[in-house]
Amino acid sequence: MRILHIASHDAFFRGGAVQLLRMSRGLSLRGHRVAVVLNRSTCEGLELPEDFDFFCIRLSAFSLLRLLRLSREFDVIHAHKPVALRIAFFTVLVLRKPVVFQRGTTYPVKGFSRWCLKAFPIFTVAVSHAVRRALVECGVPEERIFVVYGSAPFLKINKKPSSSFRLGIVAALKGKKGYPLFFCIASRIAEKLSKVKFLVFGSGSKEKFREHYKGIEGLVCFMGHEEDLEKIYSGLDMLLCTSLKGEGFTGSVREAMLYSVPVATTPVSGNPEFIDGAHTGLIIDKDCGSASSCILKGIFNPKKLKKLSANAFVLSCRFFSIERQAENLERVYGTLL
Repeated sequence: MRILHIASHDAFFRGGAVQLLRMSRGLSLRGHRVAVVLNRSTCEGLELPEDFDFFCIRLSAFSLLRLLRLSREFDVIHAHKPVALRIAFFTVLVLRKPVVFQRGTTYPVKGFSRWCLKAFPIFTVAVSHAVRRALVECGVPEERIFVVYGSAPFLKINKKPSSSFRLGIVAALKGKKGYPLFFCIASRIAEKLSKVKFLVFGSGSKEKFREHYKGIEGLVCFMGHEEDLEKIYSGLDMLLCTSLKGEGFTGSVREAMLYSVPVATTPVSGNPEFIDGAHTGLIIDKDCGSASSCILKGIFNPKKLKKLSANAFVLSCRFFSIERQAENLERVYGTLL
């Protein structure tokens, strides 16, 4: 098959863009011709993989004819985010090309995108069953929604020894990621543990959260954005996800499961589909006191944490490989063709 991904991203930086890169690589490895359109006027300065093609085109009405000419060369158009869907919509109207829309959040789909997905034979790939339910609630026909989980590369992570327990979060420094809750939990844990560190991996300004980590400044390490997965997960004893809304399935949860790092997460969006609170990881609520108590019980029971992470690893191997993601996408494309 010949697959053209149209992305509203201008670089491979955040979660959705990283998944686009992984699915493109997986499809390419399975023998398909894959190309990616990035939403930027030039590819200059970008370090791009060489195993598939890239086109840097600013998505706008002015570039529509160029994108239509490019789309003629492909069997399936896979649009990522609403901006890309608006462009891909014209390939349905003009070229009658099959279009797939990628949806990675439980926020309601609105406006043109909602009308488009309801009125036209466009298939939607949802990254979790939670996203699928949100789409159905918006009126998108169930039979045109397919759940395809994201992926992460298999890596052998060698854990770095430490005398301190290392609790980490991997998320952009945004309010929806629940940083006030993370720092509140960190403060409570610091009261009970004499040797503990809190590692924050993510881009953004820490200043807006300064009041929330006041008193534990010496225990919090802001590591910035990090693309090297081994650097992140080799230095964590537990991943904490405090996201409050809008997730599809949190990428760091998927990665931690695959790299045998115990997970504690809020029941946000698709995360409880794999972290069940009993066998594969800890489910915490949004109350700081009960959440910190739950996590401390896990920290003081290392055998339980080891069993949870082992179970999560087995489950993640079944669902989160790049090969499995590519196979599932092939089925979706095949249904369209």
